[in-house]
Amino acid sequence: ADLSQVYAAANEISKSIKKFKIIINKSTVPVTTGDEIEKIISKKVSKNFFSVVSNPEFLREGEAIRDFIYPDRIVVGSNDSKSKRILKNLYSPLISKGAKYISTQRRAAELIKYASNAFLATKITFINEIANLCEKIGIDIEDISIGIGTDKRIGGRFLRAGPAYGGSCFPKDTKALVSTADKFKTNLSVVKSVIKSNDLIHPVIAPHATDTTNPKTILRMKKLAEENNLPIHMHLSQTKVEFDYIKENFGLSPIKHAQEIGLLGSNLIAAHCNVVEEGDLELLASSDTYPIFCPSTHALGGKLLDTNNLLSNNAKWGIGTDCSGGNDDYDMIEETRTALLLNNSKGLETKITPKDVFDMATKQNFERLALQNNIYNMENGSYADFITINLDSEKIQPIHDLINNIVLSSSSKEVKDVVVNGKEVIRDYEFIDLDKEKIIFEANQVLEKLLIKSNFKERIEKGEFS
Repeated sequence: ADLSQVYAAANEISKSIKKFKIIINKSTVPVTTGDEIEKIISKKVSKNFFSVVSNPEFLREGEAIRDFIYPDRIVVGSNDSKSKRILKNLYSPLISKGAKYISTQRRAAELIKYASNAFLATKITFINEIANLCEKIGIDIEDISIGIGTDKRIGGRFLRAGPAYGGSCFPKDTKALVSTADKFKTNLSVVKSVIKSNDLIHPVIAPHATDTTNPKTILRMKKLAEENNLPIHMHLSQTKVEFDYIKENFGLSPIKHAQEIGLLGSNLIAAHCNVVEEGDLELLASSDTYPIFCPSTHALGGKLLDTNNLLSNNAKWGIGTDCSGGNDDYDMIEETRTALLLNNSKGLETKITPKDVFDMATKQNFERLALQNNIYNMENGSYADFITINLDSEKIQPIHDLINNIVLSSSSKEVKDVVVNGKEVIRDYEFIDLDKEKIIFEANQVLEKLLIKSNFKERIEKGEFS
């Protein structure tokens, strides 16, 4: 956890203490943070003149005012009786309303908040895994949730199956708790398993495009992404229709419009960016926006993302397959090779190697999606995500350089096995425990409804994406 602001505040407070003060930390912070705050202040002030207390908040989103006025519990962690007495008197109006008052050690109060969030995250992960089992057996997960939740020892809260846990607290708090445990050489295997299970899903805020989403809505979604440390994925400057619409209504190109409303930045994954005007790509480079090159779609449409311009401006760009409307085989290996060939056809100054493009399509893409660097775990006992490629394929042989051969000679047809979170999904080219025909049929039914509802079916029939 980044505690620089907390410690800076402690240092500022130390300059103003003239008589006894209680420094109350409401923030969710790792265990021993209060100890560090005490050390900082005690460098300038005698310990007789201050007390550091941990008083974590337990406010729910959308219920903050109610939870403050009618808390179910008040946790105060202090190492001295004077501050405990003062804090209990301060909270007496809320205690009289029925709030449970818990007086404990400072470190215990810090850990209570982390442990609470970790347990709630565990309940969410548990019920989602039970939901997966229910789907296989043909059982309604709602019945299971009710049956479990009526047990007073368990309770019904946080037993609604759905998306993985997210928000601004649970992801960081569970990881911070594990980090604290590692610091004290304790293995929190259950919490680690919860984190690993949850990390299979990477939520992304995804407004469609600048010409289909109101700027106010885009900014609200941007704020939501920033509050929850999530990336934003958006189609940007993809078609002439989008370019002309934004130019006519806002007087700017889509990329310059995105810059003006504050959308560009390192957390924006901008698909396409291939219909541009002078200065657009330089804005992407200077803002560290991550444009995605979809080579097959761009080539079919006759307008490529100018990756050479981006490279000359030291900008990073990623590789994608695009949707079935532009690329019907979703073959990431083929797209990687095509991106290499199209980029290098422009000249030697911005030439890239097969290893460069392999890194872009794998490590670099994933780091931008997860907004983290160096997140790969190959420790013994960890659950792995990987594919195996048939190196005996006549397309790949003879092998002179493994990465070069994969990029230049293979395709998805050489992918033999797929393992996700330690579980086999594809074995010997066949799906395991999945009815492929049923999935395709149901997906097409859903797609047809979405295309009609979003007006895309009409736009496709008019030839807008031809």
